[in-house]
Amino acid sequence: MKSYQFRFNNRSKTSAILVWFFTVLLAITLTTTLFLVRPAHDLSSWLLLILFPFLLIAIYKLFKTTSERQSTEIVTLNKDGFTSACFGSVLFSDISAINIPAREISLLGGENYDYYKKKRRRYP
Repeated sequence: MKSYQFRFNNRSKTSAILVWFFTVLLAITLTTTLFLVRPAHDLSSWLLLILFPFLLIAIYKLFKTTSERQSTEIVTLNKDGFTSACFGSVLFSDISAINIPAREISLLGGENYDYYKKKRRRYP
């Protein structure tokens, strides 16, 4: 039995990464503005005390979410099928079709993508 281990990007975390990324940008902008432009009243000091920890939390959440996005997959092949960490046990007899985009066929040793883009004319 051979085992293969690889990492792949999980698409389910993309929206959370974008939210935390723009939150970090907004917090950096507001914190920098309050550092550079200091009005005479005490409200800016309170805002700075609130925004700086918020910035640190947003940076932490961004790094945590991006690290969770990469999933580790371990596939173990056996005589009748394979066992996957994501899909469980799968028998080869249960697989009816495998859809592979034409762009990725060349990566598996098939024809280049340009071969499939050409339209072949058929004459009657």
